[in-house]
Amino acid sequence: MYLKHRFRPDLAIAHFDRAVALGMNHAELHGNHGIALQDLGRIDEALASYDKALQLEPENRAVRFHRSLAKLLVHDFEEGWTGYELRLLGEEYPRRNFRFPRWDGTDLSGKTILVYAEQGLGDEIMFASCLPDLIARSGHCVIECHERLAPMFRRSFPTAAVHGGSQHDEPGRLSHLPPIDCCIPVGSLPLHFRRRLEDFPQHAGYLKADEARVSYWRRSLAALGPGLKIGISWRGGTRQTRQSYRSMPLETLAPLFEVPGAHFVSLQYGECRDEIARLGSVHGSILHHFPAAIADYDETAALLGALDLVISVCTAAVHLGGALGRPVWVMAPLGPEWRYGTTGEGTMPWYPTCRVFRQTAPFAWDEVVLRVRNELLACRDEN
Repeated sequence: MYLKHRFRPDLAIAHFDRAVALGMNHAELHGNHGIALQDLGRIDEALASYDKALQLEPENRAVRFHRSLAKLLVHDFEEGWTGYELRLLGEEYPRRNFRFPRWDGTDLSGKTILVYAEQGLGDEIMFASCLPDLIARSGHCVIECHERLAPMFRRSFPTAAVHGGSQHDEPGRLSHLPPIDCCIPVGSLPLHFRRRLEDFPQHAGYLKADEARVSYWRRSLAALGPGLKIGISWRGGTRQTRQSYRSMPLETLAPLFEVPGAHFVSLQYGECRDEIARLGSVHGSILHHFPAAIADYDETAALLGALDLVISVCTAAVHLGGALGRPVWVMAPLGPEWRYGTTGEGTMPWYPTCRVFRQTAPFAWDEVVLRVRNELLACRDEN
């Protein structure tokens, strides 16, 4: 357990295997074994471990939830979304005491539905791809989202009433709205609208950046000189959200900065000036950094709208770029979060303009970076 929680699933699995060999047989053991296997991309084995756990404890909520994530990873959405609803019972999930009944998929003609925020910014952006479906079916839609997303959501969903705030706000702050008939958390929309892989639309972007600011950033980037303008993000998540899997030192990306005729722009959220300075002093590489654009999410969207390409680890920049319909290359760990799937270097169902470059061994970023570099060289030659 300690090794699993320290994000060393490779070492943890050896201990789990030893425990099983010694005859230990309880749900928690098999469930945690499954999580470690899933973290290493061994999904079939993970599902087998989850099934063993559920044979012993059929109602084990934690195991059922992690099994649903494995199902979503392999695009078994029919079964995956049902189990994903168990997140709503987790201790870390904000309790939203709305007095409105939960929408169950019934007819919404002439009715007003509230969609409320949950999880992180990237999740809100990704699940927002279902909002056009919901808006088309409802009489009126009220969208509660993070305040940093509100300007963009108002621009993108003009027929809806968008209210920015916090997931910890009291429900009473919506009391000034017209009567609401029902509500649903945004992460539950795919249960109704994305049951099959064929249900994911081939969109060209469902979020809209401020065109005036996009034009501003195009002029600013053009001043850097001719060549591709590429956004870079190398660190994602927190310790609680698998940061060690989703991050690499900036210097690991040094081979990308050697590509001639390209200009690179930091999209990294949080303090990164020392890393950028060290990259310049050690490798002589220039990574442009515009902190004001990163601090304001609407401005970040405008910057992404002006870039030719975004290259990122699994972080919110992927979701924002994909939702805007911008070209995004994702560098994914061997055992990624369920959003990124498990096979192939193709697109993500959520974002047709995203391409995934996957690790072939745990924490082996160098080979991924070299593949990205080769593709970048090919793109430069084409242009």
